[in-house]
Amino acid sequence: MVKLEEVLDEEFNKAQVGPEGEDDWDTDSGQRTAPLKTSTRKKEKEKNTKRIQKEYSKGETDLLQTESEASEDDDDDDLALHDESLADRLAALRDMVPPTQRKFLSQTFGAASSWLSAGLKFGGQTLWVVSTSALLLGVPWALAFSEEQQLAEMEREMKMQQSANEVCFFLSFFSF
Repeated sequence: MVKLEEVLDEEFNKAQVGPEGEDDWDTDSGQRTAPLKTSTRKKEKEKNTKRIQKEYSKGETDLLQTESEASEDDDDDDLALHDESLADRLAALRDMVPPTQRKFLSQTFGAASSWLSAGLKFGGQTLWVVSTSALLLGVPWALAFSEEQQLAEMEREMKMQQSANEVCFFLSFFSF
């Protein structure tokens, strides 16, 4: 049997390479640049501000169109949530529980299920033994007991008839 154990990757613990400051990132090329002088930073901020103002001044229709597209996307997301099954949701919850707790829960659930299955198996075997013993031993005993009761009842009736005959005989003998 192979036992698998979840181990965290060392890559997740390393710090990511990237800009240390807010202005160290060149948004146009997507590459890291050397820190700029303050005058150059001011010029770039002004360029970015002017570019954003131009895009905004193109018209509010583009902005409204973008907002309506975003609301349509939200509606699609709502529909996607309704199509999601319970198994999908539970699988997504797996990432929220830390590996150590998942391992503990898995081991606890495994132990509980093995105890339950062993108990059910033992209970089933016990029930089988008791029921077959009752059928093989109890039924013949019950038949013999009822037959014994019938014989006792018949003997009692015969004794009563015999005593009744004797009483009749004495009465008939003394009545003459």
